[in-house]
Amino acid sequence: MGPQHAAYYRIYVQGEVDLRWLADYYDLRGEREMHTHQPNVTIVTGELIDQTALVGVLSLMNDSGLQLLGFDCFPYETE
Repeated sequence: MGPQHAAYYRIYVQGEVDLRWLADYYDLRGEREMHTHQPNVTIVTGELIDQTALVGVLSLMNDSGLQLLGFDCFPYETE
């Protein structure tokens, strides 16, 4: 898989994040994981067209002061 292929991403951010601002830029969804004895985590999910789009999302999150915990990439299989 090269950098110009779409993939499904799951991005983990610390805290409860209002993702409405992100909808202006990308078609991503968010869900929250609630933890009893740990900080809550927001999971941002969706398809991004390439790694440049991923870097754009991560930059927006960083510029907004969000703490990135990690992300998973699920590339689409191509035959």
